[in-house]
Amino acid sequence: MIARFRPDVPILGCAHDVLNRKKLLMSFGVCPVNVGRMAEGEDALLRDTESVFRACSDILKSQGMLEAGDLVVWTAGSSLFVPGTTNLIEIRRIE
Repeated sequence: MIARFRPDVPILGCAHDVLNRKKLLMSFGVCPVNVGRMAEGEDALLRDTESVFRACSDILKSQGMLEAGDLVVWTAGSSLFVPGTTNLIEIRRIE
């Protein structure tokens, strides 16, 4: 939805599997990033958006796509990993 406005800033789409990464490739201007299932045994910790945000931002920082101090607009859904449930938008500064 954000990509259709053609913003002048990068859009990073975190995907937890190959299928979703391929879907993100079809959106104009979206750079899909495979974050996998984070780490083995962490699925229980990834039930809230805060944990997912921290995990994704850590991965993006390690890949050089984000730096501390960057300002990001984060969208997510209260039902994680369920398509069509995006109901959250936040502006955050990367730590």
